[in-house]
Order: sequence, then structure tokens, then C-alpha cells
Amino acid sequence: MLNVLKAYQRNEMLVAIEYLNVTRSELIRMLFWQKLLSSFETTSKETLYKSLLTVRALFNEVSFHVAEIFNYPFQNGEEIVAKFLECHR
Repeated sequence: MLNVLKAYQRNEMLVAIEYLNVTRSELIRMLFWQKLLSSFETTSKETLYKSLLTVRALFNEVSFHVAEIFNYPFQNGEEIVAKFLECHR
């Protein structure tokens, strides 16, 4: 709601309308990504590791939905996640 008010104050009506049209799940995802991105502002190994685990969970969720859409076995999505993490260790 704060974003809607800020956008309205800046006369950004299209932005305000966009925020109002965001569903609850989309809003949760947006806030989650915002939290995730802000966690990368630190160089702490522990924080980066937690962020990578979060990325893995999100990537895994996306892979699952893509697999459902294209009727792929979900194991392929898990393999993609494993390879992604392996490449970025």
C-alpha cells in the first residue's frame, strides 16, 4: 500500500494502478525477491549461502511449474538446479 501512495504522490498513476492490480501471491514474490536482493549487499559467507539456498528454492519452484506446463518429469528440473549450484560453487 505504501508503494501505491508513493507512486500516486509522484503522479505515476500507471505505477499506482499496477501495484493495486498485483495479486497477493505476486506481492509476496516481489517482497521475497526484494529481500533476497538486499541480502546480497553483504559479503558474509553465511548470508550469501542463505541467499543461494533461497535462489535454489525459487529456481526449483519455477522448474517445477515449467515442467508441469510442458509435461516434463520434475526430475529434470531438479537436475537443472543441481547443475546450476554445481557451476556456481
